[in-house]
Amino acid sequence: MRNCERLVELCVTKLQQDWFPLLDLLAMVLNPHNKFHSYNGSRPSDSVPPGSQIPDEEVFARPTDTRTPKGWLVDLINRFGSLGGFSLLLERFRSGRALSVPLMAALIRPLGLCHSLLTVSTVERFLLPLVSLVPSLLERLTDDELKREAKNETKNDALSAIVKALRCLAARVPHQEDTVKALEMFRLRMILRLLQISSFNGKMNALNEVNKVIANVSYYAHRHAGIEEEEWLTAERMAEWIKENRVLQIVLRDSLHQPQYVEKLEKMVRFVIKEKALTLEDLDDLWAAQSGKHEAIVKNVHDLLAKLAWDFAPEQLDHLFDCFQSSWASATKKQREKLLELIRRLAEDDKDGVMA
Repeated sequence: MRNCERLVELCVTKLQQDWFPLLDLLAMVLNPHNKFHSYNGSRPSDSVPPGSQIPDEEVFARPTDTRTPKGWLVDLINRFGSLGGFSLLLERFRSGRALSVPLMAALIRPLGLCHSLLTVSTVERFLLPLVSLVPSLLERLTDDELKREAKNETKNDALSAIVKALRCLAARVPHQEDTVKALEMFRLRMILRLLQISSFNGKMNALNEVNKVIANVSYYAHRHAGIEEEEWLTAERMAEWIKENRVLQIVLRDSLHQPQYVEKLEKMVRFVIKEKALTLEDLDDLWAAQSGKHEAIVKNVHDLLAKLAWDFAPEQLDHLFDCFQSSWASATKKQREKLLELIRRLAEDDKDGVMA
């Protein structure tokens, strides 16, 4: 425990120097789910002893569960706070100096991990300001700066990590539903910007973000009701956002020669189909994305359509075959071979004659 305290002291001392290895270690030592804190979870806190009546305003964290108080973690958070860690963190963000997306994620993550032990007073004083400050800092990034961030970002989950941590922190304070909604909308706006301006790497990262949101809303859609409070961003709202912002059309503009890109795209299109939000115009755009294009693009899009065919509604399948017919008339011999190959694949998969 003494070594952990020394690490916290070192992290606070070096906090303004933006040293990633130390920030990673801080996240590790403040993670309530690590082995150390799991093993010592029943130990009481020295800074907030059991039965003490210390007001929230006088401590930074306190146990929330009498059975597993995680007292040592509470003590480490309080040590971090008493050394001025929370003040330094807020000051670092307010300075606005050279704050990259990965750095913001690294600075916020440690407190996001231990959010459940933080007092409401601590969150209100030091962390709630970040909930509005961080999105505004990110939205002020120019397109060129955002491109560079997307290109240089080694961990493509930084945006998700930031939003997740901020949401956890905001949720500690009562009546923050609008704040959570604003964070979700901010995340979607940033994803849309990345999709519109980025190179291949940036687009891949943005598609990863889209698929993470989809996975999240799909999880909440299928869980048992009443376990947690209702999420604002539902599967229906996500499908609506994809449609309103023409996300499918944006991602179909380029990079379709890359199989891994089309693989990410498949998850999004499948989600839209399952939400009954794929229009015939969307199908036209999908078909047009490969029409007359390079062989690699044709192959990837045909593979995509073959995989998605089972999820199409009868009307959509009929429309797809109409697309085949219209392309056939003006197709070259090689293009007709590709069309026949796609039809053959669909027919082979359709052993029960469902598609027929």
